[in-house]
Amino acid sequence: MTQMTVTTRHPSYAVITLDDDGKVTPADLPSSLRTVFLDGINTLLVDVSRLQRFSSDTVAALLYARREATARGGRVVLHAPNRRCAALVARSELGRLFEVDTTSTLPSPWRHP
Repeated sequence: MTQMTVTTRHPSYAVITLDDDGKVTPADLPSSLRTVFLDGINTLLVDVSRLQRFSSDTVAALLYARREATARGGRVVLHAPNRRCAALVARSELGRLFEVDTTSTLPSPWRHP
């Protein structure tokens, strides 16, 4: 079960935190992300440090986010995946689709809107 929270908004990017406290399905996430993209944001930093694993719903939601960001000339960066999630990204096609930031703190310019 995954919950999405937009923690930072900037005119060109947003920081989104995913955690295991709730449930986001592919059917629910597009409406949540649509608002972000309609605000003109084209790049997402997705903080996945609180996820224990990538569920199929989470992967589907990340793929949706990538498709929408890419269509707007942006990108999706996965921030601070744990070893299990990083291993999945590395051995799957996800490693070709997403940039991965393995630092433990949000890199600049992501920290401040």
